[in-house]
Amino acid sequence: TLRDPIFGACAGQATVTDACAQAFIRDFGLKALRRPVTTNEASALLAYYQQSGNVEGLKRVLMKFLMAPE
Repeated sequence: TLRDPIFGACAGQATVTDACAQAFIRDFGLKALRRPVTTNEASALLAYYQQSGNVEGLKRVLMKFLMAPE
């Protein structure tokens, strides 16, 4: 799907797992922030993802990354 290049192949599944969200946070975060995501940042972003879950949660995390001052 069109989401795969951004969110990863697991985002195309009916249910997006926390492991998928964590992989997206780690991988996309490295690109967006140009540094590894810290453990605290990853935990906060995973909690933010879990508020909506599935692809909607991933979209919210994506927006957090794009709006980050870094």
